[in-house]
Amino acid sequence: MNCPEPLPFVFVPGAYHGAWCFEKMLPLLRRAGAEARGVDLPLCPDKTTPVTMEDCLAAMERAIPAGGPPVLLCGHSMGGHFVSAFAERWPERVASLVYISATLLPDGCSAFDLPPVEKTRIKPRQQHNEVCKWYPVDSEEDFVAVWNYFYSGCARQDAAWAAARLQPQPFGSIGTKNHLTAGRFGSLPRDYVVCTRDPCNSPALQRAMAAAMPCRRMYEIPSGHSPFLAMPQQLAALLLGLRRDAAQDRH
Repeated sequence: MNCPEPLPFVFVPGAYHGAWCFEKMLPLLRRAGAEARGVDLPLCPDKTTPVTMEDCLAAMERAIPAGGPPVLLCGHSMGGHFVSAFAERWPERVASLVYISATLLPDGCSAFDLPPVEKTRIKPRQQHNEVCKWYPVDSEEDFVAVWNYFYSGCARQDAAWAAARLQPQPFGSIGTKNHLTAGRFGSLPRDYVVCTRDPCNSPALQRAMAAAMPCRRMYEIPSGHSPFLAMPQQLAALLLGLRRDAAQDRH
């Protein structure tokens, strides 16, 4: 019997973030023999340059080129909106989809169309213009709010490292409605990782999205919004097990 082919991991970050946010976890996957890389989606550091969904898909296409092995495509938070779009455009490049506390919405939805599960989240101070929005970190109060929102459960040092790297998030890319079909996006298996201590995307919101778009498997991890920073070993172990299952499912 042939051994299942290895599936590379590709990670797509959420709003305001870049591939840097996965830096603590990627070495753990690589030491276990997995190929793993993150994608930098275009953001808006100058607060003036629009970014479209097509710009984001182009960045993903460069990271997942034609002719390579199909990947285990993992979206975190708002990154789920982009992995769904990529899977619809190029399903042959994707072996399986993984949503980590991520936006998972039906056909015809933008990332603004999250179900109204709860309205009690305390967000950090936000600023915006017609092109983008961002969370300024100009004081200790700002930092603590960002830490509690995005990086709860992380050490202060890790939260400060991450908060210093946040960039403004363009509206254009996340406001684009995805067109998802059963024959393309819908043909791919998908799994959902619920972060049960997440104050950003509540567990209720995550479960509601996964219920509306049924997944092959749903896992739970006792983490805040950023498990790749708060508990990278546990998330890496979960993903490696999921990768083994996905490879076996393909044979």
